[in-house]
Amino acid sequence: GIVADWANINGFHLAENVGKEFDTVNGLLLVEKFEVKRKEGGTNSKSGREPKLSRLVEGQVHLHVDTENLRRSAHMIEPDDFITITYKTHGTSWWVGNVLVKKALTFKDKVAKWFDVDVVEQGYDLVYGSRRVVKNADLEDPKAKDHYFGYDLWEQIKNEVADKIPKGFTLYGEMLGYDHNGGEIQKGFDYGCLYGQHQLEVYRITQTTPDGLVTELSTAQIREFCYRVGLTPSTLFYSGKAKDFVTTTKLIGLEEWRELFITQLEEKYNEKDCFMCKLAVPEEGVVIRKDKLFSYEAYKLKSFRFLEWESKSLDTGVEDIESEN
Repeated sequence: GIVADWANINGFHLAENVGKEFDTVNGLLLVEKFEVKRKEGGTNSKSGREPKLSRLVEGQVHLHVDTENLRRSAHMIEPDDFITITYKTHGTSWWVGNVLVKKALTFKDKVAKWFDVDVVEQGYDLVYGSRRVVKNADLEDPKAKDHYFGYDLWEQIKNEVADKIPKGFTLYGEMLGYDHNGGEIQKGFDYGCLYGQHQLEVYRITQTTPDGLVTELSTAQIREFCYRVGLTPSTLFYSGKAKDFVTTTKLIGLEEWRELFITQLEEKYNEKDCFMCKLAVPEEGVVIRKDKLFSYEAYKLKSFRFLEWESKSLDTGVEDIESEN
């Protein structure tokens, strides 16, 4: 019957391959990854123009780190790992760093250098951007830019947090709610913000030394930092050993423990409506982070309801802000 036909594709038995990832069955391509075409920005160099001079110092600026899918990376979690579980929000990514940059030299500076006089060529300044782009990377930024929101949303964020970031620190987060023009950052996901308002959520903070050594603030330190300067950290659900999160009455092996870990995470934190939003929209999921000093190691566990909602949005032509920026 119909069930039997779908369960057997070109001799490939679906029931025998549950949980495995594949896109092709016996030479038949079933699915391809959806790729969003990115807009061409207005800052592309044109023929005849002088190349832009970067103000960035190597090792000082680091973009967002993509979080891996926990369902595919469960082998990275050990029972004795100290983890935190935070709510994954659906907004637009931002980061702002107070880091070393190259200074624009004055005519006087250039003359002094010509006479071998020591000139200070670097200093601390704010650099900011989206998930994939440094927005003020050049010594002389052009005035006209092609902005996704019709204005530089990320510059607005930079201005909001400018006086809260010590030298050497970089903040990473999500902007939730509405943009400056009253548009929704993500359709339906207001996260309790009133119309026209927004909230900046911080989920990662780093400290970078002048010679480029990057250290990660722990989740507890991020929360303490945010409370001190008046910012909002991600909603924290759990902090402790991974093994203490899992409830079991019998002795089980490591692989079975990892399966139970994911199952109990899904049961507790996935497939419900977003508790922060006014509309009944699916919660995105959670982020499981391992606190480490010199690297950011985090894994996402998205709700299947959210993944379905996200897929339908793409099918109907709703633009993906994260892919665009």
